[in-house]
Amino acid sequence: MSNFSLYGVHATRIIDDEYNISLPWYSIARMRRDLGSYQNELERISHINKTTSMNLTASASRIEDYLAEEAMKQAKSSILNQSAEAMLLHANQQAGEVLNLLK
Repeated sequence: MSNFSLYGVHATRIIDDEYNISLPWYSIARMRRDLGSYQNELERISHINKTTSMNLTASASRIEDYLAEEAMKQAKSSILNQSAEAMLLHANQQAGEVLNLLK
């Protein structure tokens, strides 16, 4: 066995009769494995963030729809109340006119 360093990677070279195996290749394989694992984790987090963003957008849309519906109900109720008041005022005026005529 002999020790060597290549581009800052320290490794031990194993030499036997039939094979010449270099451990830097093993180190590179480990680095690729680790980088692949990191990439998978980042893609998973990205997917979670996209899903969360879509869910928040859908929730905000439902809230806005609810608020618009409630505003419409309130406007309708206000219009009906104003109409009822106007009809009552008109009816009271007519009744007063009839009483004046009867006097």
